[in-house]
Amino acid sequence: MKSQPLVSIIIPAHNAGMFIGEAIDSALSQFYAAVEVVVVDDGSTDGTSEVLRTYGRAITSWSQTRSGQSAAINRGVSLASGELIAYLGADDRLHESAIEILVDRLAHEHAMCLVYPDFNLIDTNGAVIRRVSASPYDQRRLIAGFRCLPGPGALMRKTAWSRCGGWSSSFRQIPDMDLYFRLSLIGPFARVPHCLADFRVHPESTTRKPSSYDMANEPVQLVDEFFARTDLPDDVRRWENEARASALALSGFLHATGSRRSLAVRQFTQAIRLNARVALSREFMSYSVRSLSAIPPLGALRSMHPFFFKMIRW
Repeated sequence: MKSQPLVSIIIPAHNAGMFIGEAIDSALSQFYAAVEVVVVDDGSTDGTSEVLRTYGRAITSWSQTRSGQSAAINRGVSLASGELIAYLGADDRLHESAIEILVDRLAHEHAMCLVYPDFNLIDTNGAVIRRVSASPYDQRRLIAGFRCLPGPGALMRKTAWSRCGGWSSSFRQIPDMDLYFRLSLIGPFARVPHCLADFRVHPESTTRKPSSYDMANEPVQLVDEFFARTDLPDDVRRWENEARASALALSGFLHATGSRRSLAVRQFTQAIRLNARVALSREFMSYSVRSLSAIPPLGALRSMHPFFFKMIRW
């Protein structure tokens, strides 16, 4: 009988003492037996380290001075022994069957480099707000539409992670999108239509915190860097105009949340000039309405980029 591949669940944490125990417990409670849990404490000043000590040898833990989420995840992967890598937010949870179901899908899809499930949105107390059905994978939708298709609970092959270089410290707002762009050049992803994770929305996730100038420009920076590559297939390169328009729209929205209205208008205008069809998209309309009314970006960014709320804390 073939042995189960080891899965390393990486949990980066910064001031996550309130919820980190739930995240770790969910990782340790998997039906799938071959699991290791690696937690990286990224300079926490609350009770995170005390919580980690209670788990003893049940987890691998690492403490470092605050270096950012990308550095924390990359450190966790460097400590991991598994051939499969899962990322879990310190305030999120995996369902008990998550790893078992996701590993089974990867085992039957040898060309796939990443699989991702549906998930629940939960509140501070862990009560379910609603279920989110993840969009099926489509590389054009990911890149040209600038849609972050994988949500919490994504599982990937470590070989693919290593080939694409892990998370870049150049991005604080959207490091996962940068990874997924690069990872999509290695192999396809697949949605697993089972609800297998919980994504927590709570006051500490700073859903109302405005984006800084640099963070609001990250979507455009990502498109610039990605399409500057010389190894892009022709069918991907032809999406540059559409991808840039989508990135400008998101950038405009993020500038609006930081009360930089003139910059927001400029980005929206450039997006329409590049690709008028972007103005007809649901995301663009949502961005525009919320930007003008200064309503916090909960709905729009939940659909466009589900990890937005986590990124701005790091």
